[in-house]
Amino acid sequence: MLDKAVTWIPSMDVYEMDENYILDAELPGVARRSIKVEFSGLEVTIRGERKIESDCGNERYHMLEGHRGRFHRTFLLPEPVDRNRIRVDLKDGILHIVLPKSRSQAARGDR
Repeated sequence: MLDKAVTWIPSMDVYEMDENYILDAELPGVARRSIKVEFSGLEVTIRGERKIESDCGNERYHMLEGHRGRFHRTFLLPEPVDRNRIRVDLKDGILHIVLPKSRSQAARGDR
């Protein structure tokens, strides 16, 4: 269920490799300190906020298309991951999350 305060939903790419699941979320202009990645069971939730600039002067915008405000996105993983080896990186507005499959799942090779 979405939080009523959510004002936008970031685009995401989610894909699987032999040993990892990869989540890439487009978060242009979002500060790293504003992003929270949470895990609950097989769910991965990304939430945060792109702040509205408060130092605006006397500007009169004719168009303002960039997403601002709070966001929230949840993805359900098909199988458990090794939480001790998760890697998260934010670069050029892309939040890149590498979710290593649990070693027993990756070793089975049944995918």
